[in-house]
Amino acid sequence: MRLADVQAALGAELDGKPCAELRALITSATLAPGDCLQLYRDRQHHARVLTLKQLYPVTQRLLGTDLLHILAQQYAARYKTVTSPEPFGMHFAQLLQDCTSQHCELAVLAFLPELARLEWALHCAWRAADDPALNFNSLDYVPEEEQYRLRMVPSQALQLLRFSWPVLDIWDKCQTQCPAELTLYKKPVWVCVYRQLDKPRAEIVSDKQARLLNGIIGGQTLYQLSRAVPDINQHLTVLIARRWITRFELPPDPASQEQSSQDGCLP
Repeated sequence: MRLADVQAALGAELDGKPCAELRALITSATLAPGDCLQLYRDRQHHARVLTLKQLYPVTQRLLGTDLLHILAQQYAARYKTVTSPEPFGMHFAQLLQDCTSQHCELAVLAFLPELARLEWALHCAWRAADDPALNFNSLDYVPEEEQYRLRMVPSQALQLLRFSWPVLDIWDKCQTQCPAELTLYKKPVWVCVYRQLDKPRAEIVSDKQARLLNGIIGGQTLYQLSRAVPDINQHLTVLIARRWITRFELPPDPASQEQSSQDGCLP
């Protein structure tokens, strides 16, 4: 068998479709081919469970071992056809959302999808690329009449999330062990996830700060941001101190580009 055929046959075996040609290639002094394949399945499942535990330490602690194993199997079955190089576990929050909404006995765990989103965001913040050193000296060379077009560039580790449940409080309380009781209530808040001193962090931000951060992430200009948040200068110091903003950039002037294009078409 060619390597591609072996890989395809192994994938079929793991899906429960026996391949006699593949089994004929498996040799073991103590195990039958079917037992060797089952051992591989067990180890693969164990690796998936371990990955989810590492990515979602608090979520898995609240889920419990039995339910985590079931969800690991469901995750592998649902997302096995994903062809893009997505890391295992990134869709776990969506799987939890579907499970808790479809099964009434899991209604008490309705907050877990948001908790998983928080833990995935913290993981992404930790893995994000390093930002360049803060340097705002270039602002000295931007003419005052052009400053309205400036855009603020957010940190590569920055994420802004909207939660209905107090997941940040739950995550803080469950770092080492699960409390006997959790106080659950719905109160929508914005949470900013970022990295500071090589450690992922999360904190609640006000609606005004969230509006400003959403605008920055969306690429709005300084003029657009100042219209949405009139007292923007009061917040910029906080954003820069947190390293949520890494630099300013001045995009090309569309009017100048259009004029240059017209000039280039002149006979």
